[in-house]
Amino acid sequence: MGVKLNIVSAGPDNQFGTADDIEALTLSWPYFQLFGKIIDRAVKETYASSGACIRDFDALNAACFPADSISRAFVILGAILTALVFSSLVE
Repeated sequence: MGVKLNIVSAGPDNQFGTADDIEALTLSWPYFQLFGKIIDRAVKETYASSGACIRDFDALNAACFPADSISRAFVILGAILTALVFSSLVE
């Protein structure tokens, strides 16, 4: 699932929904892709190692973000960089 942003001008007639509308810019990006991959990996690794399913948020959080501070730092850094890159494109 991604995010798509369309910036549209109403065109010379100043009315949206008419033939002269101009699509000025379209941006799209996989907004949830990073966290989706983290969740997929955590679910697969938890099931492979213990045969158990993750059944609540606390267990999911622990599996996705291990106590290892380096792993947590890279995940947070990746999310911040993604947000910064795409917010600079919109400005």
